[in-house]
Amino acid sequence: MLLASINAPIDRSGGSTADRLRQLLLDDFRQLALADPVNEARFRSMAENTVLISVDFDAIADSECRRKYQAIPTSWTLEQNQIDAVQTMGQALLANDSAFADLLRITAGRADPSLPSLETACAAL
Repeated sequence: MLLASINAPIDRSGGSTADRLRQLLLDDFRQLALADPVNEARFRSMAENTVLISVDFDAIADSECRRKYQAIPTSWTLEQNQIDAVQTMGQALLANDSAFADLLRITAGRADPSLPSLETACAAL
């Protein structure tokens, strides 16, 4: 698993992998429902309770900010301000993803009001 993690793509192809996973899950759910009508309620429940959120620097709308984040090296040794900025941006991207509201609805959760905005995260680097 370590080698798979080290060699994992750290770019937009990671997002397309998440899209493929989402599609495979939905296809499996549909097949489950079609194969046995009794399972239709289970299919609907699983589909309604499945949320995949992609946290990806490509989702940063501001091109200059996106460029700065994508320029952070993939290294075991980063500067503390880079680590802090990446963590801040991760939180901002999570909170800004349209599926985050679905996750909160499914889990009956509430968004932490202290989650940073994308603007705050961009200013962190």
